[in-house]
Amino acid sequence: MSAVPGQVLQIGEWSVDPALGEIASGGRVTKLDPLTMRLLLYFADNAGRVVALQELLDAVWPNVVVTPQSVYNTVAQLRRTLGDLAEAPTYIANIPRKGYRLIAKVEHRQVERRAAPAATPASAGTSPSAAMSEPLAMPQPPASPALVDVPAPRSNIGAPRVLVIAILAVVLIGLIALVLAQRGVFGSRSAVTDTVDHSIAVLPFRDLSEAQDRAYLAEGLAEQIGTVLSGVPKLRVIGRASAFASRTDNIPDIAKKLHVDHVLEGSVQSSAQGVRITAALIRTDTGQYLWSKTYDRATDDYFSIEDEIARDIARALTHTGLPPNRSASTCGKNGAANNLLLQGRYLGRRNTRADRERSIELYQQALALEPDCAEAWAWLSTAYGVQAASGWVAPDLGYQRARDAAEHALRLDPLEADAHAALAYVEEFHDWNWSGADAELKRALELDAGDVRVLNMNGHFALDLGQSDRAIDFYRRAVDQDPLSPGALGGLGAALWSRGRLTEAETVYRQAAALSPERHRTWIALIMLERGDKAAALAEIEQEPDPEARLMGRGIIQSALGDREASDRALAELVAKYPNHAFHIAAVYAHRGETDAAFQWLENAFDQRNSEMLWLKIGVSLRPLRADPRYDALLRRMGLPVNASDAPSSARATTPTAPATNH
Repeated sequence: MSAVPGQVLQIGEWSVDPALGEIASGGRVTKLDPLTMRLLLYFADNAGRVVALQELLDAVWPNVVVTPQSVYNTVAQLRRTLGDLAEAPTYIANIPRKGYRLIAKVEHRQVERRAAPAATPASAGTSPSAAMSEPLAMPQPPASPALVDVPAPRSNIGAPRVLVIAILAVVLIGLIALVLAQRGVFGSRSAVTDTVDHSIAVLPFRDLSEAQDRAYLAEGLAEQIGTVLSGVPKLRVIGRASAFASRTDNIPDIAKKLHVDHVLEGSVQSSAQGVRITAALIRTDTGQYLWSKTYDRATDDYFSIEDEIARDIARALTHTGLPPNRSASTCGKNGAANNLLLQGRYLGRRNTRADRERSIELYQQALALEPDCAEAWAWLSTAYGVQAASGWVAPDLGYQRARDAAEHALRLDPLEADAHAALAYVEEFHDWNWSGADAELKRALELDAGDVRVLNMNGHFALDLGQSDRAIDFYRRAVDQDPLSPGALGGLGAALWSRGRLTEAETVYRQAAALSPERHRTWIALIMLERGDKAAALAEIEQEPDPEARLMGRGIIQSALGDREASDRALAELVAKYPNHAFHIAAVYAHRGETDAAFQWLENAFDQRNSEMLWLKIGVSLRPLRADPRYDALLRRMGLPVNASDAPSSARATTPTAPATNH
């Protein structure tokens, strides 16, 4: 096609306008940087044909010395923008060992414009890629990433207009941020933005291995690199849940959602000879590649790469490198052991019974190779604790295993934050040892003030003690670190709800439900019920995917609607199918006004050491029981504070402070 204004391409569902540097679909318009547009147009020129890697390097990066990683990174960015998936492509297919092929349909069409900017017309025979045929030099890392030169505008007349638009945009963004901060749902971000120089999201690396069997390594490397970077002063590292949830987003969307100015992306490719790991640092405002590097290692000899990549990134961003002794692991760097740990971590996050059992086996195998690895003992403790809390093993047995592993980790390394958090989990969920849990959580927070898990656990513990405002502060910090974390959002919703801030709580819960609907729809329904919107509450509870929570919600809401028969059916099914969920059964009886039955089921929950009993102090589902003297008596038997002055002294005195590591 002729690369003149008015001529565009239709590639699949996307309209591609080379003259404007834009693609559009379904009303959404996305600006492509010149390099990505050039790559897309070259694919379009050669649609249906396999284009080799070297051919792309010669055509898209002419007269520039770059590595194949530049192709991988740019193709990945283009795929994210198009909404394409490497494992199930509809646009760009990866042909192993050969190259790439554009498989989407390509059509040429003409559009009318009211006014076209002056341009040098191309010849009628010019191909789409010729529109972008100016020599394009790869950007070099500037002296300071914060001071990258912006290309001067081609027209002196356009410069003032661009400046005015930029100023207006900054003012508008500032006003929006001020309004959101004043609403108080998430709190002001100034505590973070005033103390950091840069922010980064470490995306999960892509598994390019032919067998597609290194996903555990791809995700594990990204997570551990983030862990190392979190120790860099004045660098905010976004939490894992948010970074991993953004894996298919384009760079501008990531910047908007996560408020980061840099993204790290990479890939893992293994073979019989070893493993090749590539990484690239990208500015989110310009899409500029500031740095990229390829790391080759022998099989199972890649355990030091996360530290090396993190050091390279730290130097690129801050020119100072990592703090002394900052490392991805406290272990002795046994490659095979590290490989087993990453596999265990990967499976454990799936959190099915079988996957959790397999993860424990992998941790044990790793510890057989490296018995002094405190981090592995801490992860093993967490896995045992989850087994016990989920009812997959006998609670006494599971929690004792978790305690033993955590205590062993702390004997090996008293500074292992994960071990303090794991021991706090046992103290809180099983022992109901509030002072012990408080001490361990406080120590974990001192060691890693920006760890989202530690922040969430401190927020949960504050709710145990009835300290809603303190919980809100912790959960806000967790959300700031990990904006797309369902756990952090759900905790914030619970804390806001306990303070009677129903509208804010529902807003946060709906964000959590969009990420992970389980249980969150139930709490939204009960908030609606508390507001008096019974019909909407009933409709909402039917959207709850968790069957046990749905039955509990039905029993409560149907009773409020006066449909006793429907409430009876839901309650009977709840009791028959989930007798070990005694706390939720008690909640239904409480809302039905059957106080004696409610307390009997709470006694059952007490005897079972049901983890839901941690919500006894603040649980909104038990509000109908609070005037009964048996309620305070049960709090005292659990050792929970009846009054604020009864809380552990450190929990009363301590309020969240700014993270020590400013990340």
